[in-house]
Formats: sequence, structure tokens, C-alpha cells
Amino acid sequence: MTHGAWSDDEDFWVGVAGVIYDEDRMARAGRDVEQVLALLGVTGPARVLDLCCGPGRHTAQLAARGHDVVGVDRTGAYVGMARELAARTGVRPELVHADARDFVATPAVDVVLNLWTSFGYFPDPADNLRMLKNARASLADGGVMMLQTRSRETLLRHHPVPREWEERDGVLMLAETRVLPGWDKVTGRWVVVDADGRRDYPWTAWLYTGDQLAAMFVEAGFSSVDLHGGFDGRPYDSDAKFLVAVARAG
Repeated sequence: MTHGAWSDDEDFWVGVAGVIYDEDRMARAGRDVEQVLALLGVTGPARVLDLCCGPGRHTAQLAARGHDVVGVDRTGAYVGMARELAARTGVRPELVHADARDFVATPAVDVVLNLWTSFGYFPDPADNLRMLKNARASLADGGVMMLQTRSRETLLRHHPVPREWEERDGVLMLAETRVLPGWDKVTGRWVVVDADGRRDYPWTAWLYTGDQLAAMFVEAGFSSVDLHGGFDGRPYDSDAKFLVAVARAG
């Protein structure tokens, strides 16, 4: 495995927490969970793995709905934040500090979730496949995984503004994004300016097509893959703003 990249840097994830987990994103976690469960057809209590759970916004919402939830993240600070959120919510999910390249759930789960573009960060693409293989190994037969991410098709249609500034509560933030030659990767940086000064957080991620991602799921051992354009099950077509893959374990 390739370690030591930006995606393994605890300081990076702590530094950008206010950018990627703003109040609006935290508040809409309940709506996300309702749509996800409906699309997956989960009607009763299930054992759920929230893979790359971040500060636990979906983990807590799932647990509040009666599901047996395991939240996993490799950033220790996020696991701590998830514990605090769970306590405030009055739920007790299992929270684990572990790397998705290594973690396999025991006992097996019914559902694996990997939400809001938490895939494709590892420099070695073999590690991205390894993550999917571990997810498959975590699932009981008949289980299902949902992965939501940007894709090459959605970025082509909804290419972000190359450079955009925003101010929140006296903190100035710059987001930059550009596609690398060949369209197999996207790169960018977040710049945060506050009373403590300026901090730069560069990042790079793999950019898969829907077909490529579906093929990776099959290679990882899943029996079928359906692609959607949103948590509400809309088609994965030219109007899709992101890619939602639903992969089932035979």
C-alpha cells in the first residue's frame, strides 16, 4: 500500500473540516439518510458500515433510526468528533479509528455506505480497488453497498468554478479545482485565512467514469452494479450532478 500522501495527513483533514463539513452539510445528513435507505430498500433495522464516516453525521442519523451502525474513519480527530455528535444525539454507534485499505467489518454487515466523495484519494489506484474489496468482504451475502462520488461525466457537465472565494464567520476560504491532462485525475486546493494566518491544503483524486467504477465493483467481487444520478434514484444521465453506485453482493 502507498501511505504518506496528502490523504493520510491528519492535519489536512483537521484543517479543512470547517470547509467540507459546514453547517448546511451537517444539517442535511438526515435527509441524505432517508433518501439512501429508500433507494436501497432498507425498511427494517440493519447492520450498517459507514465507511469514511468523517465526523459521523450519517452515522448518528442511522443510529437514531434504530440501525446497528459501525462508523470508520482513518482521521482520529473525526472519530472523536463523531463520538461527541453521537453523545449529543443520544445514540451509541460503534466508532472505529481505522484505514479503509485495511478494515473489514466483523461480524458482517447488511449495508456499506461511502458517501459524499470519500473515494479515489489514494495515489495508487490498487488501493482504491483494495478499499472496494474490503467493503465486499465486510458484507454478508445479499448485502448492498452505496458509493457516492464525482465522476468524469458529471465533472464534464458541471465543472466547478476554477477559483471561488467565500467568507464564513470571519474565515476567508478559497477553493480551486482543475482537471489534469487525460481526465483521469482532478486536483485542487483549499486556502483558509483567519486570525491565525493562511493555510494551504492541496489535494488530488482519481476521476472515474461510471463504466470504470462499475467494472471496479465487479472486480472487487460484487455481483451487480446500478448507477444513479442522485440519492433519490434519478437516472445517471447528462443531468446527473454526481454518481451514486449501488452494488450488490451475491
